[in-house]
This record gives sequence, structure tokens and C-alpha cells, in this order.
Amino acid sequence: AEVVSLLGWLALAVVGHVHKIVPFIAYAALRARGVRTNRSGRPLLFGDLFNHTVAWATLAATAAGFIGTVSGLLAGAAPLVVAGGLCIAAGGVAVCANLTTGPLRARAPAAPAPRTPPTQASAP
Repeated sequence: AEVVSLLGWLALAVVGHVHKIVPFIAYAALRARGVRTNRSGRPLLFGDLFNHTVAWATLAATAAGFIGTVSGLLAGAAPLVVAGGLCIAAGGVAVCANLTTGPLRARAPAAPAPRTPPTQASAP
């Protein structure tokens, strides 16, 4: 239980820091590609590169997972350990999804190509 508690503390720190480091890297890459504004036309900010609600939910799910896992280990309750592990896994998936789709959400949608009217073939 002590090792899992230490691992949980470290994992929660990583979850928090990754929401700061990955947007910083994505921001630099987007700026290098010429992206200067977000979808609403305002200047692009780090906060535009991830969903804050999902980030808080991820932190809560991961914390609940580690609390459940440690509690299950201390009580000898395997179902609680399994439930904690599932919460931790769900938190990991949510982190990946949130940070992967962030730069896609921040970029403006591509403008549709102009439509050209069809040309009529001339009769011989």
C-alpha cells in the first residue's frame, strides 16, 4: 500500500505537469505553422490546447483510482483494487484524448474550397 501511495502521488504530479508541458510543445508547433489565433479569432493561448473540465475530471478519476486501490490493498478487497485500477486507466485514456485533440480544437476549421460552376460542353 505504501508503494502504491507513492506511485499515486507521483502519477498525480505527472498528470498535472503533462497538462502544462504538452500544450507548451503544441503551442510552439502551432505557432511555427503560422497559427496565431484560436477558433474564436482571439490570440492563441496555452489554455486553448486542452479542455479544462476534462483535465479536472482526469485528476479526480486518477485520485479516486489511487485512493480506491490503496484502500483495497489495506482492506484486502480485490474488487476495490480492480475498481481503482479501472479509474486509473480511465484517467490515463482521458489525459491522452484531451491532450491529443487539444491542438485540433484550437485550430480554425479549414475554409471550404470555392465551388466553380460546371462548364457546359459546346455542341459541334
